[in-house]
Amino acid sequence: SIGCSACASGTRPVDGGACRDCTDGEGYLPVCLAGAVAFLLICLTYYVVDREDRTKKPKAALMAELTVSQLLTVYQQLAVLESLSLAWPPPLPEILRTLSILVLDV
Repeated sequence: SIGCSACASGTRPVDGGACRDCTDGEGYLPVCLAGAVAFLLICLTYYVVDREDRTKKPKAALMAELTVSQLLTVYQQLAVLESLSLAWPPPLPEILRTLSILVLDV
């Protein structure tokens, strides 16, 4: 565990400043429980999504919204790249400057 690095090799700190031997497998229970809970949440999400009636939702509007939001995200990321003071190869600076027109500078 992470606590084992504060004391000598093979030991970990405990209350009172003393060091105690580290046992193999220490800390696996919380990780296993967290994994089991995550797995159950994923299964529950899949079950809920599988049961909903998708025939009543307009797919064209949803696709347009997703496409626009993804493009805005990409433009914002390109603006971050353009703001870095790096020597970019020749075609990239022009592309980044051109796309910076579309960036939302808030």
